[in-house]
Amino acid sequence: AKDAAPVTDKKDGDLKKELSKAFPIAGRAFFIAGLGVARSGGRRHAGVDWGAKMGTPIAAAWDGKVVAAYYDKLGGWAVKIVHPNGLSTYYAHLERKPDV
Repeated sequence: AKDAAPVTDKKDGDLKKELSKAFPIAGRAFFIAGLGVARSGGRRHAGVDWGAKMGTPIAAAWDGKVVAAYYDKLGGWAVKIVHPNGLSTYYAHLERKPDV
């Protein structure tokens, strides 16, 4: 998906189609939680969580620039990437500090 076209001006269906190309896990994975799922404190889940066996490699959805790599109490070890297509992705619940 390195040549993905900008998707910020596309219709909702087109955006979903573009995002479906951006699966970040190399190998077997399972769905954990999706957009809008209720969370504690009245929050709503703002992303999609996938699970995989410890040690499974992950990759960025598209080329981009790492703008943050850190630890926080909600997501654990995490990385945020801004992509040329106008989207940003957040990879959290990583097993160790990211090598970026």
